[in-house]
Amino acid sequence: MRTDISLLESRILTEQIRMSYKQLHVALLVSLLAALGVTIALAGTLNNQLLIAWYIALLIAGLFRILSVKTIMSDQFDYRVVRKHALYYDLTALLMGSIWGAAAFVFPYIATEYQILLLILLLAIAGGALASNASMVFAYYGYALPILLCLAVQSFLFGTRAWYIIGGVIMVYSIYVVMSGWRLSNSLRESIILRFKWEEMAIDLEEARHGLDEELAERIKAESKLTDVKYELEEAVRHLEHLSAIDALTGISNRRSFDAAIAREWSRARRDRRSIALLMIDVDYFKKYNDIYRHQDGDEALKSVARVINKFTKRPGDLAARYGGEEFVLILSSSSREYVSELAENLRKAVLDL
Repeated sequence: MRTDISLLESRILTEQIRMSYKQLHVALLVSLLAALGVTIALAGTLNNQLLIAWYIALLIAGLFRILSVKTIMSDQFDYRVVRKHALYYDLTALLMGSIWGAAAFVFPYIATEYQILLLILLLAIAGGALASNASMVFAYYGYALPILLCLAVQSFLFGTRAWYIIGGVIMVYSIYVVMSGWRLSNSLRESIILRFKWEEMAIDLEEARHGLDEELAERIKAESKLTDVKYELEEAVRHLEHLSAIDALTGISNRRSFDAAIAREWSRARRDRRSIALLMIDVDYFKKYNDIYRHQDGDEALKSVARVINKFTKRPGDLAARYGGEEFVLILSSSSREYVSELAENLRKAVLDL
């Protein structure tokens, strides 16, 4: 858990520095241009070498500030490393703020109009630092507070009523800077944490969806296999039922199938008040035929007789079956006596013609 917290803090701090870095180039350029303007405006009023040294110091501090950010842009997630570079970033902000704040101590040596212009500029620099350092509150404090404190101290050093008021206003403004910077930094931090949580949730949801897709695919595959197995079993059952209802030798219905059919047709005939006929067919002299010829020839004879009998089943309720041995039966549903008599005679003749 500790490792996870360190990783999260490292990511948050890295993102905070990235957000600050996006505004850093513009803010630094504006700051250096403003400093150059101050240097040019005060040239001749103050020691030129001192002004140039001040500007060069500000320029070097700005370069160090950019370098301190670039070292962390390689997505390092070791919290100690990130914290160290963040500290460098805060220190360079403090350095630049201190250099800008030092400009307040030239007030006694410049004309009133320059004092007013420099006061406005330093307040603008301190206030504008919030835009580029809002996500890094201590960098913001390090940049803005030295400027404001130097201005307040210099205002009190003047010893006049007007400057006392200006110094007091600057102190109140400094308190506002601290409070507003803290609130804004916390809001940005919370937004970063919330975004990270949404990203993690999106990743978790994607992984869960992927897992569900795989599970669904496996279930579909398993159901497909079960469907195939079920179909094969049903086919096997139908085949077994067919075999159990068929006489193995002749290929027509057997005694079991006949018993079920006669019960069914008898019940239907009684319900519908229709006639039903049953022919009992016995092959004469079959035993003698079987004794004289081979049993194989006897089996072939029974097959031939069965085929002839089966040809006379022309309606859905009709059934030809081997009753046992050389005995056969023929169920004729909804048949008149004349029809059955004619059919029986035709059947006898067909068997004789074999």
